[in-house]
Amino acid sequence: MKNLNHIIFVCFLAILLLGCSESFLEEDPPHLMTAENLYSSPVGFRQGLNGLYAQARMERNGWSSNTPLVSYSYAGTDIIMGTHYNIEFNRFGPEIMSSNPEIEYLWTWLYQVINSANTIIIRSENPAVEWNDAEKQQVQGEARFFRAWAYRHLVYLWGDVPRNLDEASGSNVKTDWVRIPVADVRAQMMEDFQFSVDNISGDPNERASNITSWMAKHYLAELNMELGNNATAVSLFEDIIDNGPYQLLTARYGVNLNSPGDVISDMFLDGNTNRNEGNTEVMWSLQTEYNVAGGDYLWNRRMFGNRYDRIRITGTDDESVTPFKVTVARGGRGTGRVGPTVHMMQLYKPVNNAGSLNDDRGSYHNWKLFYIFDEASGDVLPAGYSYGDTIFTHTDQYIYKDAQFTHSRKHDEAIPDNIRAHQGYKDWPYLRLAEVYLLLAEAQLKEGNNADAVSTINIIRARANADPITEADLNIDFILDERARELFGESHRRYHLLRNNKWLERTLLYNDAVNDKDPDGWNSIGPTTRDLLLPIPQSVIDANLDAVLPQNPGY
Repeated sequence: MKNLNHIIFVCFLAILLLGCSESFLEEDPPHLMTAENLYSSPVGFRQGLNGLYAQARMERNGWSSNTPLVSYSYAGTDIIMGTHYNIEFNRFGPEIMSSNPEIEYLWTWLYQVINSANTIIIRSENPAVEWNDAEKQQVQGEARFFRAWAYRHLVYLWGDVPRNLDEASGSNVKTDWVRIPVADVRAQMMEDFQFSVDNISGDPNERASNITSWMAKHYLAELNMELGNNATAVSLFEDIIDNGPYQLLTARYGVNLNSPGDVISDMFLDGNTNRNEGNTEVMWSLQTEYNVAGGDYLWNRRMFGNRYDRIRITGTDDESVTPFKVTVARGGRGTGRVGPTVHMMQLYKPVNNAGSLNDDRGSYHNWKLFYIFDEASGDVLPAGYSYGDTIFTHTDQYIYKDAQFTHSRKHDEAIPDNIRAHQGYKDWPYLRLAEVYLLLAEAQLKEGNNADAVSTINIIRARANADPITEADLNIDFILDERARELFGESHRRYHLLRNNKWLERTLLYNDAVNDKDPDGWNSIGPTTRDLLLPIPQSVIDANLDAVLPQNPGY
């Protein structure tokens, strides 16, 4: 009976889930229907693809109000640690187990994406659908992009995984899955991304919310890097930069143009994310919409935003208070599930680590470096303080339980009529051209083109008013540090460290919470080679009745 329940559970979670993209909000909403009815016309296939886009947006929400999906792709690394609200990112041994429900949900969600994509790909071959070859290839290309995108997450997180290219249905339930070698899964990813490059449009829509051939080319290039084909990757990345419809932003723009700030902070302001809002750098923007059915939301702020309303300040009378109130100007209510490491915050100093801040990306406009007592906000003054006094956050020391750590203002946002809401409704730049530059520099370094790599990095550094580097500064650790400066809280940090065999080394070296062996009275257990991969969910192993699905070593 237990095994039967597992089968039912896995089958239920594999059902195609349809959602709604922001662009679709302008049309009639999709209706629940059978696949036979839905995938009978070009309109039906577009509705199915809208569902895939909605499933992809779940990466930034989806698990719980406290922890977005794929948190393991960036938390528990050299630059992002879990706080005492999310200790599992620091504890590894006792927390990262095969029974972990978050890991099970993550696995299931990724295979939902794959099944949804498979359904679209297979049913698009129906000769009764009235469309031309270009329309059919566009649909297949977008679906194949999402399938490869989901497998990218799977192989980085679990290694060898089952490969499914069929539509799941009640008549073909499998209980004999086997784990396919990573190399074979990546061969399928290569085929899918290449098909997308060759067959879908390269024109971003006004929001940059659609998958384009240039985005597929970006992931194809990254995959070539993973396979050691760095010369090919260089060529692909250069093509995106030289010939794509994107341009690195170098001048201020948009809604905050006449207020203090910089071009980096401009990109992450509500109203500045999309192409029609002036953002020429964004390649893929995740769309949300407040107070609209199907409008979706993200949990970036809840994950990254500091819990500043719990900062305790002791007054001259030795009484401590929590003075700071949640406001729109302070970025709304966060819960501080993760935070930057000390290493992360020291990266904005000059290359030789001498002197003070030397990089716009580390400025107050991009990091919450202090709070000011404000009477209009209703702040409660500790004894001996006055309105206008400043309390600085920590950037150079590790204090595990103190809420007074800094946080990235990329994730600031607030809903004025519900400032304590945990959902966020700011469109999010999931992929932008700066990442293409940084991956290009990595591929150039690996090809031995050090001078080209330095030039590429200095384009990014010049935009941030940071000092240029020379070839003497260049190595893979510097490039990983530069990625951190530019892409904190955006990119899948763990994957890029794994590709360079640096995750374990740098996490042990720089993650303060991992290195604190007794924060808050519990024993931290740092990562080992076991933790290079996540455990296969035990429920999946138990449901696979007719074949052995081996667990990853050490679990």
